[in-house]
Amino acid sequence: MAEQPKQVFNTRGNVELLSCRRLLVMASRQAPDDLLTEAQSFFEQLTHLDITLCGGWQAPLEKALLAKYNPHLPAGIIYYLARDINHFQPPRPLELLLEAGKILFAAPELSGLRIGRSQVKKRDALMLAQNNNILFIYLRPAGLLEKNLQYCLERNYNIFIFDHPANRHISGEQINRVSRAADLGIIL
Repeated sequence: MAEQPKQVFNTRGNVELLSCRRLLVMASRQAPDDLLTEAQSFFEQLTHLDITLCGGWQAPLEKALLAKYNPHLPAGIIYYLARDINHFQPPRPLELLLEAGKILFAAPELSGLRIGRSQVKKRDALMLAQNNNILFIYLRPAGLLEKNLQYCLERNYNIFIFDHPANRHISGEQINRVSRAADLGIIL
């Protein structure tokens, strides 16, 4: 089997986070409201681990989780961008993380200022190429993230899904249900 070519990408921030154990966090855009409190509690547990939490941080649930991130805890953050990194000005809370060495912004080689579907696909491809431990906080039935789940299943990634009634439609031998950070024993 031929190796895939390496993707060129740009970074800003703490590149050491790329060499840490990483967990890619993903959630569908239309997550049910009753999921938020439990997901935030679970995410807070994850920030106590010596890992790097990665994502595009664009779905409302992902944004809510990132907003609760405490930079005084061990976990670091990789924020994958779907835009040219040279034209990205992080909001003040993320600038503070940058100054503290707790975040890395990463983006595939992109051109243009407008964010379109092709830029999002390139960002997602970079995220999935760099991370084989994937945590789905929420997967909407028949949603776009199901393609990412299928991609991960085909490549035997370590797949975790947040154990919540909203995710009961997702099952399979390769899928590990987790409700506590300690459930992630495969990567710890």
